Amino acid sequence: MAKTALAEPKIPKIKKLKHDPKHGPVSLKLEAEAHEPIPNVLRIFMASLRIIRDNWQLLLGLALVYLVLNLLLVQGLSTVSNLQENKATLDQFGKNVGNGLTLYTFLIGSTGTNIAPTAGAYQFLLALIMTLAIIWALRQAYAERHVEVKDAFYLGMYPLIPFFLVLLVVLMQLLPFALGAALYGIISANGIATTFLEQGLFMGVFLLLSFVSLYLLCSSLFAVYIVTLPEMTPMGALRSARDLVAWRRWTIMRKVLFLPVLLLIIGAIVMVPVIMFATVLAPWIFAALAALLVVLGHSYMYTLYRTLL
Repeated sequence: MAKTALAEPKIPKIKKLKHDPKHGPVSLKLEAEAHEPIPNVLRIFMASLRIIRDNWQLLLGLALVYLVLNLLLVQGLSTVSNLQENKATLDQFGKNVGNGLTLYTFLIGSTGTNIAPTAGAYQFLLALIMTLAIIWALRQAYAERHVEVKDAFYLGMYPLIPFFLVLLVVLMQLLPFALGAALYGIISANGIATTFLEQGLFMGVFLLLSFVSLYLLCSSLFAVYIVTLPEMTPMGALRSARDLVAWRRWTIMRKVLFLPVLLLIIGAIVMVPVIMFATVLAPWIFAALAALLVVLGHSYMYTLYRTLL
């Protein structure tokens, strides 16, 4: 059986309606106005879990490859001793769930920090390759094609350059958020904002810049999936993604924001008991969980993407 990429249904286009002499220009509308309602986040999440369950060997195999390469080339387990020391310090004031949550936050914050420049380059390259492999695997899973883990790496890398160009656009759209975060961090660290009003003003600026990034990313995130289709160009993917979310951006934005909240909650449910009762194993389990959540995150976003078609 040929192992080619699945062509999703044609993405609806935007058209401009004719000028009405009586009422003036008519705004842009979706050509296919009778879209089916987008499923709620719970249905999307359950569908993403089912696709993982039905293709667990393929998708969990990719998670295992990511875990091994990430430990060998990038992260390691340098946080083991620090985690145990911090837990011992917190436990002096009493053992409770709050300590587990604090240390869980420490594990998240330590991810990707204090790594060598070479490891940083490996991290970016690994993320690029694994994202392409997972997207290709999900497309085959939805097409009900039987493929193996190696096929995702052999056959899923062909849109590397278009994918990279779309990724550059995504990174540029994150600049307002990064600028707002840096500005707010400098102000907080140097005590520039002293009154409640000043702090609220700078927090408002940070939230506004974050909102700008989120608004832009709401469409371009789907371009990451669209650009992996055969013969798709980066600009074509970005235009198609923009058309895909037209007049539904706010609804879609809520469903996109649900994902990081969900992943953090799942991580806390798993990691807090481990940190409290098996601290020495926590970094290992956290690394494995992170690899699984990467697959789950892509499965959720790809499922959401398909519901918009």
